[in-house]
Amino acid sequence: MEKVMQLEIVTPDKYFMKLDNVKYAYFDALDGGIGVYANHLPLITALKDAPFKYRDDKDAEHFIHLSGGFAEVMDNKITILSIQAEAAEDIDLDRAKAALKRAEERISNFTEDVNIQRAQAAKARALGRIKTVEAAQK
Repeated sequence: MEKVMQLEIVTPDKYFMKLDNVKYAYFDALDGGIGVYANHLPLITALKDAPFKYRDDKDAEHFIHLSGGFAEVMDNKITILSIQAEAAEDIDLDRAKAALKRAEERISNFTEDVNIQRAQAAKARALGRIKTVEAAQK
């Protein structure tokens, strides 16, 4: 039997998930993608606004959108602290695409009234949500 890890995902407003049956996890850190199996070396890293993938002990793949944050890997436990977490099946793809379009319009029609950093963050969040749903549909 393959070794498994614990996974905890916590957001400011809720304890999103706690599992004890994760065989593999993959997330996008600021300096590149990281895949984690049991017995991984200890690690702390900052996360991008991107999909998080994990495989359970039945080899089912699951996808969650993480709005940035931090990941800690230690003693066969992955702890994610994220601003927001959303399972792929809970993401409204049409709404995410509309949010992307709005953000791109604000960026391309930049005026003094537009907070460009906020528009860029909205674009990154929308792209991350879209990528999460697309990854889950493959």
